Amino acid sequence: MSVDLAQIEELLFEFEDLMMQKSVLVGIAPSSMAGVQLLAEYYDDEGNQHLKITVLIELTGSRSIDEDTREVIADTTSDWLRDNGLHERLELIGLDPEVMNYFAIDVVHV
Repeated sequence: MSVDLAQIEELLFEFEDLMMQKSVLVGIAPSSMAGVQLLAEYYDDEGNQHLKITVLIELTGSRSIDEDTREVIADTTSDWLRDNGLHERLELIGLDPEVMNYFAIDVVHV
């Protein structure tokens, strides 16, 4: 893959702001959610390079997120990004959106 992660992360930063403005995860993530970050990293799967997106949920307090909720957050985020033009934007910078095939959820307490 020839697309630099910095380009992808810059693009994802725009979508982070939109997700918060549009309250995409409200009602799904805990009410103590203070923010969301989208982090990209390449990984290798049997010689093929793919893109993993980590959805970092910023929570106040000590609440955690169970596995079922993590799955819903991952699916909702993936669908919302696709429906709001991320795939087209990735193509514009030379990246096939099909390589973005893994969404992970992580939590940080702020």
